[in-house]
Amino acid sequence: MSDIKITAACHDARNFLRALDDQAQMAPDTRELLQMAALLGPRDRVALSHIIRRAGEICDQEGEEVALAVLDQIEAILQGRRADA
Repeated sequence: MSDIKITAACHDARNFLRALDDQAQMAPDTRELLQMAALLGPRDRVALSHIIRRAGEICDQEGEEVALAVLDQIEAILQGRRADA
């Protein structure tokens, strides 16, 4: 984790990573994904949060295949967008 760079303006991301360190029982893949999310800009973190929440709702209501199809569509839309980080 020491090679993750966070600017001083990202206090919330720094606190997030500190809290992540306290979760020793977390799966390594989950930890890695959360570390990558912490590197996003504030707008992208909010968008990602909404996407994950909504994908969970879709999965519960419509099933995993539909949720994965929606995520594939979102990925295709974002391919041409510049990073907000």
